Amino acid sequence: MIKIFHKQPEFPPGDNPYPASYRHVSLKIFNEFPKVLDQVSLELGKQKDQYRISIESKVDNPLATIESFNRQFQIGEKEREAVKWGWEQEAGKTMFHIVNSYTRAAQLEGLSAEASYRLQKMGGMVLGMVK
Repeated sequence: MIKIFHKQPEFPPGDNPYPASYRHVSLKIFNEFPKVLDQVSLELGKQKDQYRISIESKVDNPLATIESFNRQFQIGEKEREAVKWGWEQEAGKTMFHIVNSYTRAAQLEGLSAEASYRLQKMGGMVLGMVK
């Protein structure tokens, strides 16, 4: 997937989700494009494996696990309520369900864009911890 922006998107340092981005299209993209596609393909393979493992990873007490992550991430009360709401939508006994609780929480109506971004990021961090 190629993303073309009129304005370069702003991401916190080190958080740019795209392996490469350019302000305008030039001949440079023809040289870099195959490398970018290879890197994206590699990352997708890793994420696929992490999702598979998360589906296979049983959790005895998912709510306690979520509370532990909430403390680790030091999230505020509004985000905790969003995660609780997300859990009610995604409840289950695997790490997959816990990851989905955070990403679903980001969709709660009334959250700021910043809070939604943080919750999506937390879901990704939890998925990244799955080994």
